[in-house]
Amino acid sequence: MKVIGRPWAVFLAAGLVAWVAAAAGAFVSGSAAFAPPVVLIGALLIPVTFLIWMSEPGVTGDVPPSLVPRAMLAGGLVGVVDTLALPLYFREPNRYLFLAMALAEELVLAAVLVYAARRLTEKNVRSGLLLGAAVGFGFAIPKAVGWSLVAALTVRDMPVAKLTETELLRALFTPLGPGLWTAILGGALFAVSRGGRIRINGRVVLTYLGVVALHFMWDAARTVAIVLALVLTDLQYTPAMHRLGQLPSATAAQAHIYTGLLFASRVIVTGVTLVWLMSQISTAWRDEPRYLIATGEDSRP
Repeated sequence: MKVIGRPWAVFLAAGLVAWVAAAAGAFVSGSAAFAPPVVLIGALLIPVTFLIWMSEPGVTGDVPPSLVPRAMLAGGLVGVVDTLALPLYFREPNRYLFLAMALAEELVLAAVLVYAARRLTEKNVRSGLLLGAAVGFGFAIPKAVGWSLVAALTVRDMPVAKLTETELLRALFTPLGPGLWTAILGGALFAVSRGGRIRINGRVVLTYLGVVALHFMWDAARTVAIVLALVLTDLQYTPAMHRLGQLPSATAAQAHIYTGLLFASRVIVTGVTLVWLMSQISTAWRDEPRYLIATGEDSRP
C-alpha cells in the first residue's frame, strides 16, 4: 500500500514536525506561549489524520462517509461533558471513582456508537471498528485538552518545561488509548450483530470488561506513579501527597521519575490496546468480503 504522498500521510508528517518544534521551543525557551500548540496539535493530530484517511475512496465501505464526522462529533460532545468531572481526579484519588468513571464512560460511548449506527443496515467488524474509532477519537480530543487545562490551572507554579513534559505524554498517548477502546468494543459488538440488529453475548461483555480494565489502569496510573516516585525518593508517604497540586514542591528528580513511570504505564496500556485492535483488524480482513483498508487496487492473492 502506497503511503508516501497520501493526503493523510502528508498531514501526519507535517503535524508531527510542528508538534516536535513546539515542544522543543517550550523546553528550550521555558515560555508558556508554546504550551497551547503542544496541547492542541497533540490532541488533534491523530483524530484529524483519521478523518482524512476515512475520506479516501473505498475506505469506509458500507459506512456512509458522512456518518464518520457525525460519529466523531457525538463522541466529542460526550468528551466535553466528561471534562466536567476532571476536577475530581485532582482531589484525593479514589480507586472506586476511577472504576466508576471507566464503567460509565465506556458504557456511554458504546451507547453513542449504537445510536450513530442505528440506520446502518450492515453491521460487521469493519464498520464497528471504523465508527468506534470515530466516536473514540472524538471523545479523546476534549479529554486531552481538558486534562491539560485543568492541570495547568490546578498545579501551582509548575515550570513550563515540567508541564510540557507531562502534556507530551498526554498528547502522544491519549488518541492511541482512550481513542481506540471504543473501536475495540465496536468491533466486538458489531461482529455478533445480525440483520443490522445489535446483539450482546458473552464475548461482547468480556470485551467491555477488558476495555474497562484498560481504562481503569490508564486513569489510576497517575496516582500510582506519584506514590512510587515519592516512595523511591525516600519521602514519607501521606494521602495528601496524592494531590497533583503538591507536585511543584517535588524535586526535579522526583518529577522525572514520575514522568518515567507514567510513560512506562502508558506504553504498556497502549501496547495492549494496539495488539488487541490489530487482532480485530486481522479478523475483519479475513472475514469481510471487502478490505478493511483501501489500497486503490485489488492486491488480494
